[in-house]
Amino acid sequence: MEKFFVDRIEENTIFCEDENGEEIRFDLSETNGKISEGDVVFRNESGYIQTDFKATLKRKKKISSLKKYIYKTKK
Repeated sequence: MEKFFVDRIEENTIFCEDENGEEIRFDLSETNGKISEGDVVFRNESGYIQTDFKATLKRKKKISSLKKYIYKTKK
């Protein structure tokens, strides 16, 4: 299953990056559920884009940990 990272949402377009760093765009009408910036999303069996909540939480925790490490080492 291919996953995408939501970079930003502008009007009716979701701008994502795939796992290779390529920009992918989806229309909001292709979504199933709430999508937010920073989410990890995938295309479900019905063809809709939806959030992978477990992967999103894991990614956000990793980013938070990296931020803490960077700020700690700058002092």
